Amino acid sequence: MSIQAWDHNEGKGYLGGKQAFALEFDDFELMPATGQAAPAVPISDFVSGSARTSGGGSWSYSFDEAPETGFELSSRGHTGHGYAARVAGNLERS
Repeated sequence: MSIQAWDHNEGKGYLGGKQAFALEFDDFELMPATGQAAPAVPISDFVSGSARTSGGGSWSYSFDEAPETGFELSSRGHTGHGYAARVAGNLERS
């Protein structure tokens, strides 16, 4: 379903049961406020295959209402090497 079709749907839900989805994330960083000359502060880039953050924590995923979804590190991040964080699975119609 395209964004345009979804936007015109009165209920804003997917028509037809479950919908597969996949989102990939790479290179999380804190950006300075507009007009500030400070550099971006890296949080994590997943290149090494680790979900650890620069502050010592780690990324996790929990979505009890969507049991057919999960979090993983998938190979070949946006640069063509390393890893990217991936959230994927099937969502129920709502």
